[in-house]
Amino acid sequence: MTERRILLVDGHGIAFRAFFALPEMTAPNGTHTNAAVGFFNMLGRAVTAHQPDRVVVAFDMKGPTFRHELFADYKANRPATPPEFSEQMPIIHQLLASAGIDVMESAGLEADDLIGAAACQWSEDAQILILSSDKDILQVLGPGVTILRPAKGVSDVEIVTAESFAQEWGFPPA
Repeated sequence: MTERRILLVDGHGIAFRAFFALPEMTAPNGTHTNAAVGFFNMLGRAVTAHQPDRVVVAFDMKGPTFRHELFADYKANRPATPPEFSEQMPIIHQLLASAGIDVMESAGLEADDLIGAAACQWSEDAQILILSSDKDILQVLGPGVTILRPAKGVSDVEIVTAESFAQEWGFPPA
């Protein structure tokens, strides 16, 4: 029996990367589309290359997380999200729903929290692939978990396993 393969995607992280990697694009009505186009290009490439049995996209929700309760200045120095990016998030959500792709969101948690928990739980029964540019997610590397890190723009991806991580850094992932 072939092991199931699940692709977990950091929705906000990949869309944000696409937003800045691609030139400004707009629909005929003036709606910005570069984040959505880049997001679905990256997602499509990952699905084509790795043929997952299931795809789940995790998103951050608006509002504070448990980290804000622990540290009031969490992300305080981060610039505001560009409105041209924010206007594309509903489009991405609508297209994911139309494609029948599952979405995870939870108040008080970030996408990488959800991805990390799902990866740890589901890796017992499936091969987990995580599409994320967030270096924090590298801590969930281990048996059955592989990270797909966008390396250049929206087309190149670096495949990171626990073994390749240990080789590069000289110690195993957490």
